[in-house]
Amino acid sequence: MQKIENWLNWLSDQDWSWWPLKSMRPAKNTEIDDRRLLKMSCIMAPFIALLIFAPSWIMTHHVGLKLILSLLAFAFGGFFIGYKLTFAYCWNRRATRLQSAFAQSNAAPAKERKLFCHRVEI
Repeated sequence: MQKIENWLNWLSDQDWSWWPLKSMRPAKNTEIDDRRLLKMSCIMAPFIALLIFAPSWIMTHHVGLKLILSLLAFAFGGFFIGYKLTFAYCWNRRATRLQSAFAQSNAAPAKERKLFCHRVEI
């Protein structure tokens, strides 16, 4: 399980995996809550629905409002549930561990505190 979690978090850490949501990516120690995931789902659902709709339209040439709305609802729900059960779950486990490590380091005596350094790239 840890290997899968590490792999999913590695994917989540890649800039390309957040397109077009890069501005919504939280810090590694911040959990992905339902509100953020709802916003992400609203942005991603049209893209997913289009990917599902295009082959259907090419094969049947049938376009209906009912079909478009059902695909949007399916894409929204599928993205929300799928992301929540995979990437968000692993991201939140790591965020909890990082928050715990930070809290423990601040609770330690001054001479035993670990410093959290951030690398700055120019």
